[in-house]
Amino acid sequence: LGPEGTLLIPAYNFDLESKDGDRLTSTDVLKRENLGFPEILKITYEDVDYSYDVEWSEVNAADEYFIKLLDKNASIVFTSATIEKGSTAFTLIQDELGTWEKEIVVGSNYLLQVFAVAYDGDADATATVGSISSPPFNMQEISFSETEFIWDEQ
Repeated sequence: LGPEGTLLIPAYNFDLESKDGDRLTSTDVLKRENLGFPEILKITYEDVDYSYDVEWSEVNAADEYFIKLLDKNASIVFTSATIEKGSTAFTLIQDELGTWEKEIVVGSNYLLQVFAVAYDGDADATATVGSISSPPFNMQEISFSETEFIWDEQ
């Protein structure tokens, strides 16, 4: 807290100089979105395609979501592609919709994590990968919830 109980907002000040002597000064004020947590509501097995349907509560300030699945050693088994704002469900299936690092072992315990992400809406859209704008360079806040479950295919 600052003078008279005011809240101090953290900021980063950047002062850059190129080899040619050009200078760039920039300030980035860190704002807190109070993102909230995506509460995992339900994990349901679907025997038609051997998948799990995952449902969570919507986080109003979230710009997108993603899911991770970890094994008992906390090693990443699966990471989903980004899931668009407003979505509150995802089908966890062994052959698509993200990156599988390991095979599922039926009957094993897994830790399911659902992440909510908010990006800095005030950031310049200059962060790119090649010619594509990349919002993750301007991540403002992230939250997640997790729960354990057994991949039992029953």
